[in-house]
Amino acid sequence: MRLARGIEREANYQVAVVVIFARNPRALPEHNSNEGEWAMTKRIRWIAVLVAAIAAGSTLSAATSTSTASPPPRDKAAIEAVLSAQEKAWNAGDLDAFFEGYWRSEELTYAGADGVSRGWNAVHERFKKKYATPQARGKLEFSGLELRSLGPDAAFVLGRWHLTREAGDVGGVFSVIFQRFPEGWKIIHDHTTGVAVKANAG
Repeated sequence: MRLARGIEREANYQVAVVVIFARNPRALPEHNSNEGEWAMTKRIRWIAVLVAAIAAGSTLSAATSTSTASPPPRDKAAIEAVLSAQEKAWNAGDLDAFFEGYWRSEELTYAGADGVSRGWNAVHERFKKKYATPQARGKLEFSGLELRSLGPDAAFVLGRWHLTREAGDVGGVFSVIFQRFPEGWKIIHDHTTGVAVKANAG
């Protein structure tokens, strides 16, 4: 972010300098008072630089805005629907349906306390072994969702997860990257971390 702001400030400075030269031809360096043609060429070059600088500044501004803005309402709703469907599938004990929210590809990645798993099959097996029983799965709830657009076809989601279980609740935070595919939005990367759950005061 600091780098982007620095580049933006530099771009704005360059644009300001070029505007001054474009508006005031006398500010351009004259090679020789008798070489009017050379001076005109120089001015045209400065104007070309101005146009390029404005275009670059607009592109940078748009990119910065996109990276910090929420997805469009329709995309936001579609992504939230995937997470809601995962909650319902988990709580119904259907891990296969839960994994419909993930990209079915060998390039899917999952990072957690046990390390990194790569590929849909590997991640699926990891979950099946760790949450093989209803007691281990408990009741899943996502909360505190924050969505950020990463472009027209990608989004970042930060949130909290919580499992209510008889053996003791567990929970933590997660960050996932969604990508839009012809069949809909899918998770292409999941980083889930456990955080100690405070016991309720008796």
